Amino acid sequence: MAAAAQLNVTRRYLTATTSERSVALAVVAVIGIGFIALVIYMYLDTRGAPPEVLLLTAPGLALIGGAAYFWLSKRDAVKVDLGTRTATFARAGKPLWTARLDEIGPIAIVAVKREMFRSGRSYWRTEYRVVANSVPLYAKWGYRQARRAGDRLARQWKVGLRPLDGHIRQFSELDQSLAAARLAQFNPRQNTEPLAPETGTTLEEKPDQAVLRSTKGFQGGETPNILWLGAAGMAGLAASERHVVITLSDPAAEPLETLLVSVLVLATLAALGRFLYEAWRAVLPAEVQIDPRSVAYRGRSVATAQVVEVVSADAICICTPRRTLEIPHGFCEPQLDARVVDELRRVIAEKGQLR
Repeated sequence: MAAAAQLNVTRRYLTATTSERSVALAVVAVIGIGFIALVIYMYLDTRGAPPEVLLLTAPGLALIGGAAYFWLSKRDAVKVDLGTRTATFARAGKPLWTARLDEIGPIAIVAVKREMFRSGRSYWRTEYRVVANSVPLYAKWGYRQARRAGDRLARQWKVGLRPLDGHIRQFSELDQSLAAARLAQFNPRQNTEPLAPETGTTLEEKPDQAVLRSTKGFQGGETPNILWLGAAGMAGLAASERHVVITLSDPAAEPLETLLVSVLVLATLAALGRFLYEAWRAVLPAEVQIDPRSVAYRGRSVATAQVVEVVSADAICICTPRRTLEIPHGFCEPQLDARVVDELRRVIAEKGQLR
């Protein structure tokens, strides 16, 4: 019975466009609810419900109604029946097409340039989309998040995955590492020539370890975000104005005041801790250490034998089925990072076979 129930699982996935629109519509609805709450609060002292109250709430009701209308009429979704292995694309609840999952696969991850606007100026930013049968189901600004979503979807649907490196991995190969699959399958253009100094890196290879170092200077393209320090300062200043020690040690203090001070103290410690962590990583050597056990970069590591993909996206991403190690583009010359990625693939595949 349990197995039969598991086979008849039906799941619904909103498209990336619908999800993005839903966030905007939710904000509009919240504004409408807030407007109505404000009007009602202003008339709490009056008896009954004067007709003008209903009139004043009309704009809020219009915002809520408009958000609901656009949500219901513009909602695109893919409904998947894992029992029959079929997927149905519907718009506003009306099916437009139905296909078998084996016909839809593999799940693809694609990079799309989007024009953004800030302070009246436009700029381009890369968005990573998880696509099934030309329908984008997820859209992420980071490749790490997009790959995780695509991998999860491929496992749920039991179909293949085509990540950004272009290599199609069948469902049975989702966990296949670079070492197990051999480098030639992932990188037919492999180049065994030494890395040129123009790449901004040097490679030192030993039988049991390889070290890829950045020659781009002390920081290696990675600096602590000063905004974390600013946030810690602002939260700490707000907490100090409320006499932290006195408030937290006084049993007669107002519970709400104690809660507010506690939140400010925790926010200060969290922001300061984040800044110190990033500062600590920034002073570590800008080098990728690769041995049969792990691939490590500035305090973070992934298992060498589990690496399934190395690709240049919003960063140089060294991916395993569960984790992703990110190396900033400033680690090497950005226009030559494809050569560095090729070399990382080769070395990781070789060291992974030694384990």
